Amino acid sequence: MIDDRTVSDIYQKHIKELLVYVCGFVKVKETAEDILHDAFVRLIQYSLKYPLDESNIRAFLYKTARNICIDYMRKNRKKHETPLHDNIEYTGSRSMHEDVEYNELKQRVAELIEKKDPISRSVYIMRIELSQTYEEIAKNLGISERTAIRKMKSMLEYLSETIEKHGFKIFFIILLAVIIAKFVI
Repeated sequence: MIDDRTVSDIYQKHIKELLVYVCGFVKVKETAEDILHDAFVRLIQYSLKYPLDESNIRAFLYKTARNICIDYMRKNRKKHETPLHDNIEYTGSRSMHEDVEYNELKQRVAELIEKKDPISRSVYIMRIELSQTYEEIAKNLGISERTAIRKMKSMLEYLSETIEKHGFKIFFIILLAVIIAKFVI
């Protein structure tokens, strides 16, 4: 277990940079402070079960804070926003079959996104659902802007190929066109 003095030292050493990092995600200082509090609580809980390697504490805090931020943004989005694919409205009337197929497509896209690596998922969520720029994404995730763009391109290609295999081609083309028009171009 980690003692109070060590936690205090770690806190003093990393709090400023972590606060800047978390504010890049949530934009509100009070929320960022709450998230960092949760990250330090998780550090203490982790230390009760496993020995801590002092060389990895900073990385642990960054990773934990990032995960809490993503959870927070997802919960906040669900309360106040709807994902991009929920906002797509097709002109004309759709048949019951088309409605069912469209809902299956939305579900399938959500499942496919969850199967990708954490960085790709984060890039997709931050770009499509949180409307962040590639520059903001790169800064928040600690990756290059070029990597963020490549991860997004890879995710869109993956979704396109996989959805096409499952027979949702026309609906996915429409969804992809809206995404590209709004966020990529």
